[in-house]
Amino acid sequence: MKQNLVSASLVLAFASQALAALETVAAPGLHLTVYYDVSNEHCNDVFGNGWAEGINNNPTFCDGQQDRTLNDIGTDQIVAVNASLVMANPEEYCGREVAIYKSDGTQFTLGNNKPFVIWDSCAACVDNAILDVSAAAFVGLKGGTCEGDNPAISRYEILDTYYWEPVLPDGSGGGPAPAGYNPSSSAGIPSSTSSSHTTTPTPPAPTAQVISSALAEIAIPTSSSSPSGASGDCGFGAWQCSGLTLQICNHVAGSQTGWEFVENCPKTCKVASGSVDCE
Repeated sequence: MKQNLVSASLVLAFASQALAALETVAAPGLHLTVYYDVSNEHCNDVFGNGWAEGINNNPTFCDGQQDRTLNDIGTDQIVAVNASLVMANPEEYCGREVAIYKSDGTQFTLGNNKPFVIWDSCAACVDNAILDVSAAAFVGLKGGTCEGDNPAISRYEILDTYYWEPVLPDGSGGGPAPAGYNPSSSAGIPSSTSSSHTTTPTPPAPTAQVISSALAEIAIPTSSSSPSGASGDCGFGAWQCSGLTLQICNHVAGSQTGWEFVENCPKTCKVASGSVDCE
């Protein structure tokens, strides 16, 4: 193991092209959370210097056997979505473009003419109305700050267009997707159709309380994660093994941190030099 939503389909304009939405996610209280910062320049005044180093140095779920870390990829475009979707069908979701819409209905972009891309899975997004993004995106939507409540959005759309090819089981893929790329034609994946999912609405909360971590290749707990260690005893984004139990340090109450359950490893749990081994 390597660590690392709701209405009918729409048609929208993006990058001067008409792109169909595979899925549209809209729910009361939908907002952004932040989990990485490859620039190490954002949110340090709120979360402390180096707050994202642990996450930045771990592979994303969608990178599969290539094991590139967020730092290796070096972009702010990556978003993490509902883990139950991505983990069940990575070749269908990994690499798809995502369009994010502000509360007023206008589209939000990074300003570099590059789209947001699904390249990670988010356990907290399964039961909460959130989308996990980079610090650059988070700060951009909030107007240049990390302070205060999490930025609300009206919806986000998973587009029927790939920006990167999904990484296949044999380790191939992962590069820029050619025009018209569709793994469904060769991988036996059902063709893209609009679908509807129920999202449990949660009201926006102060930023430090709702930062979520994108977790990859894990068994999603049947109940919400809860701290399994004392608050304030770890650095945000750090990993540890407690016996065969893999844990990550997350914000649990205000600025306080605590260890959260990730997965019970069958035989081995090791964390060393930024690498997580749970198998």
